[in-house]
Amino acid sequence: KLLDYINSLQDGLNTIIGESGISLSGGLKQRLIIARSLFRKPKILIMDEATNSLDMENEKSIMEILNLIKNDMIVLLVTHQKNLLDYCDKVYILKDNNLAEVEK
Repeated sequence: KLLDYINSLQDGLNTIIGESGISLSGGLKQRLIIARSLFRKPKILIMDEATNSLDMENEKSIMEILNLIKNDMIVLLVTHQKNLLDYCDKVYILKDNNLAEVEK
C-alpha cells in the first residue's frame, strides 16, 4: 500500500527521507515499519498498537492484508481499539494481571 506514495515522489525509491525517516508523517512511518516486518515473513508477528498512527482507510487496508496472510504466520495484535477485534480469531483481555479469553 506504499507503492502509490513512492511513485508520487520525484526520485521514487531513491528519495532521501532523512535520519529515521524525519521527513515522513507518523502514518507513513508506521506503514513502512509494518511493510518491513511483513517483508521478512516472520513465523510470529507481534503488533503493539501498530495502527494507532494510521487513518481509518489505511488501518482497514493493513488489517485486511493481515487477515489474508494470517494462515502463514501467527499474528498477535495488542490494541485498545475495539474495532480491530473483528479481525481477530481469538480475543484476550488482561485485567488485574490475569489473562482471559473473551467470547466474540
